Amino acid sequence: MAPPLRIFGEPDATIDWCESNFEVSEYVAEFWNTISSLFILVSPLMGLFYMKNQNLERRCHFMMLVMIVIGIGSVLFHCTLRYSMQLMDEVPMIYGTSAICYFLFEVKKPPNSANVKLILLLTVYCAAFTISYLTVKNPYIHETMFLILVAVNVLCGFKMIFDKGAHLSDNCKKLFALGIVMYVFSGLTWNGDNRLCSGLQGLRMRHLPHWMAPVTQLHAWWHFFSGIGTYVITMSLMEYRMRILDRPCDVKWKWFGPILILQPKPKSIYDHIPRAKK
Repeated sequence: MAPPLRIFGEPDATIDWCESNFEVSEYVAEFWNTISSLFILVSPLMGLFYMKNQNLERRCHFMMLVMIVIGIGSVLFHCTLRYSMQLMDEVPMIYGTSAICYFLFEVKKPPNSANVKLILLLTVYCAAFTISYLTVKNPYIHETMFLILVAVNVLCGFKMIFDKGAHLSDNCKKLFALGIVMYVFSGLTWNGDNRLCSGLQGLRMRHLPHWMAPVTQLHAWWHFFSGIGTYVITMSLMEYRMRILDRPCDVKWKWFGPILILQPKPKSIYDHIPRAKK
């Protein structure tokens, strides 16, 4: 019997994950990795929806859009395993993590300010990645440069959390800690998917019932924990940013994660006194 015709073309990505290709559907290369990628974009998509009437800074909306683009790229990559879709997944990861890096460094700065030197540095970093990765198709280039950015962001985040003069709220600290724990765990699942692949595939084929196979898709768990973890960390930064700007807010939990609800500023005890007419 002739192999089915791939509607997106034959896979030509430089990476092939541990999930067996076209096992669940002949139209989707990695079914569970594709489905789990939705966790990367659903939370920021819903967060953006709830933010639309909150009158937040443009940087807050931009952070949500960045995560949505990364999620879309991940869905397309794992659905097709095409090299062009791989770039749509991995390039936004570098650019988006750079944007989070800028947010972290500038979280205390006044509105509408711009750190031109930092923007230039991050732009050069992203350009260097793009040029090198398109020239040398080696996935370790992406992994190394991505991990460098993640390490910088985590260190800056911890510096912010343990800064005694920062006056962070308990909500901000808890959100950041939760996001970091989820992201660290996601890194373990990503690494486990690479290093334990042969054992995981043997476990699925010989020992586990078919309906339990998705539980062992560790790269899919990477999508879940990294997607939700990044969203939670970003929300903690937004909550801190609002307090820097003296804009009271509460953190409310929805089914997809936390959201910020801005509160009206408390009125002065003199506000009820009518002003004298000139």
